[in-house]
Amino acid sequence: VQLTFYNPSHKMARIIAALALLFAGASAFAPSILRSQSSVVMAAEGRREMIAKTAGAFGLIAGAGAASADGAVSTTTVARARGIYGSRILALEDAVAKGNLAAVAEEKNAFILFCSGVYTRKGAKEAALKAKAVAASDALLAAVEKGDTAGAKAAYKEFLSVAAIAKPYEGKDKAYSQGYSTEYDWKYKTPKGTIYVR
Repeated sequence: VQLTFYNPSHKMARIIAALALLFAGASAFAPSILRSQSSVVMAAEGRREMIAKTAGAFGLIAGAGAASADGAVSTTTVARARGIYGSRILALEDAVAKGNLAAVAEEKNAFILFCSGVYTRKGAKEAALKAKAVAASDALLAAVEKGDTAGAKAAYKEFLSVAAIAKPYEGKDKAYSQGYSTEYDWKYKTPKGTIYVR
């Protein structure tokens, strides 16, 4: 049987070690005023080397990220393109009905951005829908260039049908509906951007 005796020096050693760790950790958070100025000054070559190494590391990380990026195609980005550019195209309804082809020509980019933003997903069905929408858009813009009002009206109607652009809600309780909640929502400042205020 081995007998162990209480040795106060072991307890003291543990207390000293704990205090040393506590003060070492606290010195890391000490204000820089207490430290000497010489530790802050870096040589010009040291800074250049550090910046080059940092830029190289970020370049490797950014390069790897760019290789696997998908162009940020999601349900949200498609809905955003459909909402923003679709509402601009839908706003041309009166201009087309009145034969104002100049207004349609001014919104040429809305048709282009609608087709490129809404039909971005992969697949045969999506490609077929995009081909129909682009063909209808091209027919409309060609009629506008020629000054063919009847052709523009027919092509505009065809585009709205193919693109399935729905009119915003116009019910009697529209003033009591909530279409968006922040300025970052795509519906903000569009006809779909209703907000209920008590």
